[in-house]
Amino acid sequence: ALPLFDALDELMISGRRTAKNHYNARGWVLHHNFDLWRGTAPINASNHGIWVSGAPWLCQHLWWHYEYSGDKKFLQRAYPVMKEAALFFVDFLIEDPRNDKHWLISTPGNSPEQGGLVAGPTMDHEIIRDLFSNVIEASAILKTDADLRAKLGEAVVRLGGASELPT
Repeated sequence: ALPLFDALDELMISGRRTAKNHYNARGWVLHHNFDLWRGTAPINASNHGIWVSGAPWLCQHLWWHYEYSGDKKFLQRAYPVMKEAALFFVDFLIEDPRNDKHWLISTPGNSPEQGGLVAGPTMDHEIIRDLFSNVIEASAILKTDADLRAKLGEAVVRLGGASELPT
């Protein structure tokens, strides 16, 4: 897993530029593909190239490594990568205009369930909720970023993933 973790450190650097240039967002983003040059921008056809959930999907490996090892020193290394992936979605998610519940959705998103570009695909929301929950727990373990922890907790509820705020 260590080569993947090193790649994530490098992807965060190029992903910051992509987040700023493509979405005017903080943090970092990774679309559906990366290579030796650590490109993070959308590529190929829009029906799959504009998938913004690559960073949180790969950040799951950071969290799983911590869960398995319990290594707080590793978590200190992994936390900035996870945190910045979460910050992207804090800026990227929008309130769903189709309802009055103030739910948040990712859009545009790519839906393997429906095919093509959609607003609020289930897969994105599952991955984003997981990232937010992991960052909440990591920040509590590391005793840092209480304000971000609260903001992410509210976002988890607004993504339809919890009936109450996580602690």
